Amino acid sequence: AEAGVEAEALATVALPLAADPESCAALAGRLAARLADHGIVLAAVRCRALQPAAFNQMLAAGLNKSDILSRITLDLAAGLRAAWADEPALVWCDRHGGRRSYAGLLARHFDTPLVRPLEETPYRSAYEMPTADCRAEFHVGGESRIPVALASMTAKYVRELSMQGFNAFWESRAPGLRGTAGYPVDAARWRREAAEAVRSAGIDWDRVWRRV
Repeated sequence: AEAGVEAEALATVALPLAADPESCAALAGRLAARLADHGIVLAAVRCRALQPAAFNQMLAAGLNKSDILSRITLDLAAGLRAAWADEPALVWCDRHGGRRSYAGLLARHFDTPLVRPLEETPYRSAYEMPTADCRAEFHVGGESRIPVALASMTAKYVRELSMQGFNAFWESRAPGLRGTAGYPVDAARWRREAAEAVRSAGIDWDRVWRRV
């Protein structure tokens, strides 16, 4: 039920939320032109939202936060790679927690029998997948690279939109309940104030609250 209310709330949202649409369009045009000067075209932006229930199920199955990040990220990357399978590919990622070795994960998610490690240091892990015509790199401070920075911005924006739907749902059940952006201190405040609304809704906290 809550997913339907969130979806309904989000369906009525006009984007962008705060910025001026004409200014955004003008900036997008300038960026596209600059990219074109270097032979670069933004073909797609894709994001996968992981809801609390699915996240908590993965934790219960024995995965940690780094495992979950790697699984979701590399599934998404492999799907993008498959969509443009006739071209060489380079996958850039930030470092996933403290993980240094990604060869096994790449082999599984990209369904390739050969992953050749090129470098595995405290700052950078790089791999070649010859049969997939693909190279993957994981860097500390990966957001210094534009594609990784764009991915981070997209994820944060989708998160903010999701929280808007989340707040709309709970405020419809508990008028006067203050919404939250979901960051730790304020999230704890929201949980205290929303406890009765969640109980009355008969919704398990695992569907609302991501465990750590």
